[in-house]
Amino acid sequence: MSAIIERANGQTHGKVPKVGRPRANPRQLERPPEEEILVEAARLFTSKGFSATSTREIAEAAGLRQPSLFHYYPKKERILETLLRRVAEWTLDFAEQLDRVDAPASAKLYRLLYFDVHSACASPHPVHAILLLPEARPPAFPAYWVSDRRLTELLRDLVARAISEGDLRATDVALTARSLRSLAASTATWATDCEGRSPEAIAGHVVGKELRALLEDPDRLDSLRQQALALKI
Repeated sequence: MSAIIERANGQTHGKVPKVGRPRANPRQLERPPEEEILVEAARLFTSKGFSATSTREIAEAAGLRQPSLFHYYPKKERILETLLRRVAEWTLDFAEQLDRVDAPASAKLYRLLYFDVHSACASPHPVHAILLLPEARPPAFPAYWVSDRRLTELLRDLVARAISEGDLRATDVALTARSLRSLAASTATWATDCEGRSPEAIAGHVVGKELRALLEDPDRLDSLRQQALALKI
């Protein structure tokens, strides 16, 4: 189960009570049906594509009959919208907490990118990769893209401040912020294939590689990483 889904609804422990909509598959699950739908839909959307995935496939993967799926999500688009919203809310909530922390902009930039990429890597299915689906592009799902613009603005502000503080080289701030914003989604497309690599190792590698190229003094990367991960959020 992805950290995104756990964070948004509260982690469920133990077995789900035998109430609610009838199940096609009587197996015991650790998630409520609506959460099982999201987990399986994320897996199918990112492996097969949104258009090629049917609601029947999602229902079967979640152990439900198709009419039960429609009880929770009347349309397939509502499932994708819910996943997008949760990805955005999870990262934006952390970014806004981080914005209130008193620390150098470069340390906050590292921590925000690390958080986003780590979340993508920690999921058993590449939930963040749904951001790359053609069906998720504007003008679809405007609420998500409002959050995305807010996150990009926060990144742009951190990059600009880190340059003014002398930690980052002068660069095109807008383009840099936009490319950094895409790190988690792009990493999610291949992170699950890195057997033996922990989410911490992948996030550290990806974020370190990006920031090393931006730092005025690349040799500061290790101390920056330590400073960033020690921030109290």
